[in-house]
Amino acid sequence: MYTTDPNTTFKYTGFNGINDQAAQHSVPTGEGEVDLTAAINVDIDRYKKLFRRQGFTAVYNGTNIRCLTPFEGGLMFADGAELKHRSSTGVVNTVHSLLAQTDTICMAEVNGDMVVSDGQEIWTVAPDLSYRILGVNPPATEPNVSASSGGSVPQGVYLVAVTMISATGEESGAPFVTEVELTDRGSIQVSNMPNSEGSVKKNVYVGVGDSLFLEATVSGASVTISSLVGGRVLQFQHKTRTPPGTHMVHTKGRLFIADGNVLWYSEPLDYGKCDMRSGFIVFPEPITMLTERLFIATDSNTYLLRGDNPDQLVLLEILKYGTPKTKAAEVEGSYLGDTGGRVEVWQSNRGICIGAEDGSIVNITDKKVAMPKYDNAATIFRRDRGINQVIATGRKSGNIDSGRMRSEFTVTVIKNNGNTDVVDIIE
Repeated sequence: MYTTDPNTTFKYTGFNGINDQAAQHSVPTGEGEVDLTAAINVDIDRYKKLFRRQGFTAVYNGTNIRCLTPFEGGLMFADGAELKHRSSTGVVNTVHSLLAQTDTICMAEVNGDMVVSDGQEIWTVAPDLSYRILGVNPPATEPNVSASSGGSVPQGVYLVAVTMISATGEESGAPFVTEVELTDRGSIQVSNMPNSEGSVKKNVYVGVGDSLFLEATVSGASVTISSLVGGRVLQFQHKTRTPPGTHMVHTKGRLFIADGNVLWYSEPLDYGKCDMRSGFIVFPEPITMLTERLFIATDSNTYLLRGDNPDQLVLLEILKYGTPKTKAAEVEGSYLGDTGGRVEVWQSNRGICIGAEDGSIVNITDKKVAMPKYDNAATIFRRDRGINQVIATGRKSGNIDSGRMRSEFTVTVIKNNGNTDVVDIIE
């Protein structure tokens, strides 16, 4: 029960946390636990008592720090145009200075390496902090292909495709297939083959119908195929390099990357390639969140993508509201209640949500806290002095805010010895 009587005496037995949905100008009567309209720089312990939040110690000073991600016992992060790593001993190294000056940095660990994208390019960083672009850029244009005399290639219509080979032996996709007709026995002249960043050689495939076979590996821009040797079959036809994006996760043996309103997914266990014909899903709005359990959000809706293979993927709408641009935190479910297994926690447009392994979502704050709508948000989980905490922050129009509300009231504290203290509290 609540009262507006300013002379009410109430014995509290603990604090329940913030509840800005309760009456703003009334106080409880009798005895029990109470809600807080605001709680600034305080925590609530396991006994529901307030204590002052600990301070912090600066460990690094930067210009525009964003996307802190655990890696190799330390943290990978962006600072302005620089991609940096801070070790567990506090040593900070610069990986490269190629980042775009945007807030769209995303990272995902893949088999011990860190894949990083700034929305314009995508790299992979090894544990020793060496880096390279992810995948191999395919040819940007078709080569010139023509029939020539003086060979043993039988008369017929042939298809020719070219792929690029990196110094590590990784092969690009083959987005182009060029047709050539031999009216008599002869050879196939392939010229004007382009180079791509990071490539050192080119594979040339020739075939009929759907099957193309490796016929030559060259370093130059041209080659003459005078006979067909029938090497290994082309595996990467219609494949292109995995595009950069603004949200990225590694799950189900693939790399999923959101770029605007398109969700791309790589080939299985071949993270640098995706199918340009079918390896994507188009959403009605730009994607604002992507999690490892494939909870996907836009500004208006939250979805779940079920299935392990592309032909099994089913997109389900779970919530009629979405999220700001954000990244979820993965947490052991038992830390947040009775939920089993691993769960994901994120800041939505209506409060903090928990997504479980079975695809269900619970909003744990919407009935107690009215959160502002943010442009960007971040969520972390920590255990501090035995207390499990989900910490969510938001930013709108360049300002960081925790969604706190201000309150002003006067409290008379009656002590056990009969003395009284009057406290004015303004927050």
